[in-house]
Amino acid sequence: MKKLTQIISMLSKFSFILITVVIFSISYFYQSPLAYSETLQIAVLPFDINAEQNLDFLKKGIQDMLASRLSFKDQVRVIDKESVQKAVEGIKGFTGESFALLVGGELKADFVIYGSVTVIGNGTSIDSKLVDISGKSAPISFFKQINELGGVIPAINQFATTINETVFNKFGATAATEPQQSIQSNVNIVATAPSSSLSQPASPAHAGQQKLNSNFVIRPSASQSNGQLQNTDSAKSPNPEFSVTNSVRGGTGTWQSPIFKHLITGIAVGDTDKDNIMETVFISDSSVYIYRFSGNQFVKVTETPKNRLLTYIAVGVGDINNNGVEEIFVSTLNADKNMPSSFVIEYNGSQYVEIVKNNPWYFSIIDTKSEGKILLGQKQRSGKYNIYDSPIYKMVWDGERYVQSEQILEAGKANVLGAMFEDISGDSNPMVVAYDDAEHLTVFSNNGGSIWRDLNRTGGNMNYFKLPKETPKDDDEFEYFPCSVRSADINGDGNIEILYASNSDITGGYLSKFKRYSKGVINCSFWNNTGLTLQWSTPEQTGRVSDFIISDFDNDGSKELVIANVIKDSISTFSDSESVITAYELMQ
Repeated sequence: MKKLTQIISMLSKFSFILITVVIFSISYFYQSPLAYSETLQIAVLPFDINAEQNLDFLKKGIQDMLASRLSFKDQVRVIDKESVQKAVEGIKGFTGESFALLVGGELKADFVIYGSVTVIGNGTSIDSKLVDISGKSAPISFFKQINELGGVIPAINQFATTINETVFNKFGATAATEPQQSIQSNVNIVATAPSSSLSQPASPAHAGQQKLNSNFVIRPSASQSNGQLQNTDSAKSPNPEFSVTNSVRGGTGTWQSPIFKHLITGIAVGDTDKDNIMETVFISDSSVYIYRFSGNQFVKVTETPKNRLLTYIAVGVGDINNNGVEEIFVSTLNADKNMPSSFVIEYNGSQYVEIVKNNPWYFSIIDTKSEGKILLGQKQRSGKYNIYDSPIYKMVWDGERYVQSEQILEAGKANVLGAMFEDISGDSNPMVVAYDDAEHLTVFSNNGGSIWRDLNRTGGNMNYFKLPKETPKDDDEFEYFPCSVRSADINGDGNIEILYASNSDITGGYLSKFKRYSKGVINCSFWNNTGLTLQWSTPEQTGRVSDFIISDFDNDGSKELVIANVIKDSISTFSDSESVITAYELMQ
């Protein structure tokens, strides 16, 4: 009996030890990955790209997206791309998961991500996997088929979200976020008006007596006082709801054209035939179109024959040769898209004729408060130079041709197609407001120094310039031209507003060579002596904003905001391009 009791006691102790071991094992093998070490290490391998065309830029975009979405304070660290690439190049003779595990082990990573993107015709598939180097948890696989290349980054974002939620226990607010597309000044905090009773703007000098178009979304500016944000005096109380009317006449609503089967790349307004009636000039990538708003109809006056050897990227209208007829300046690229071949046309009394051709300058007409319309130009240097490498000048007519005069911005700062020159501070010292080469809106002083730079990227254009190759075997490198920046005294109070586009890139900016814009707005700001303060925005436009202008579009005596929107781009949708023109009365 005593021996039996001892046996039972020994069994009880053994059972206790066994249960303890089992519990410990379960907790060891199923613990949260965040408990593995103080900081988890993740290696994101370059994805294999299977496509007829060269899409190597996708590798960088995918790695950047995953690094942004998975990195988390001191808990999750994504190993830098340079270290990953070095480890990848050092391992030979393996493929697939074995290769990924060896690379991860070499980098002392806790997890490794690898995968591939396959493009066949119009279809794209993504096949990727996250593997635990220790083998403690099962791999997470991700497969998705999409209809267009622009969906790759959103799909990768979905994969990152799955990893965050199922592996790293990060839900929503704790995960790293993508860069925001909305504009926010690095000086002022901007909030969307939830109702029509919110006050605006920050400066009493901008408190006009007229009301803005009720379609616009007013942004109440905020001023800093003792650490507290305070709204300022009320100036306008528009209805922020969007509405559509049949015309822009009578100071109400909006007007929108029928859909054009063109890729509209630029738009301008002016009296191009000296009849005291404004024409609307817009360009596709290969033609110039001249329309007139008359009798509540948008009527075509003429169009130029298509020129498939050139790519039309910008247009402006202004009487720079002072003969009473406004010329049409068209900035174009040659067949190789590596040099301008711009031209100017003018109405001679019976037809529009070229008065300048094959010009190596980019042209931009801007409308200033003090001088009216002026011509800005920037010469493209041939050879190993980009679209920012030359100074920006005012240009004049010397009796035979357009020549440079006053330099307004030194070389290397901006491209003229995304620049304006105006006295925005009211001190009779004009400044340049332009996009820099990273698509950040920047204010330059009259001596060329940068005095303010938006922290967020805005604009977003699809027109591009091919950079010269170092060697014939190099991949093509592109530089995208910036969107227009415009200025106007919208409410007649003597102060200048700055207008600019903000298009939303569905790739989040992670693919430097591939852009796909789904929507856009026009923002209106003013200079507060320390930065740009956002005042209002248009309703969201369908498709991207390719260009816009402020002028008397409908010949009613007041200026409208006229926007060219690309609804469908043949390059990214593999179908005919479609564009529309939308006009808003600015003041009611």
